[in-house]
Amino acid sequence: MLNFANKNPKDSAAVLMNKFKLDGEAIDRVCDENELRDTMMSRISKYFVSVTWYRNFLWQCVAEERAEVDNYMKHNLIS
Repeated sequence: MLNFANKNPKDSAAVLMNKFKLDGEAIDRVCDENELRDTMMSRISKYFVSVTWYRNFLWQCVAEERAEVDNYMKHNLIS
């Protein structure tokens, strides 16, 4: 279980956004966008009930920067 008790919310969101993002090697190694998406969803589902819960958690962390979260989700094929 992830514990962010000692971090401020913005730092917590940054930690999660860095943990669940596509890296260049994964993109180069896998040509199929659906496979990349499935891999990302599988990683997120280990910690969150659904991608919607994940996005809502990030929104709660950075309420004033929801567009940043939405761009991150889109760029990393999380939907």
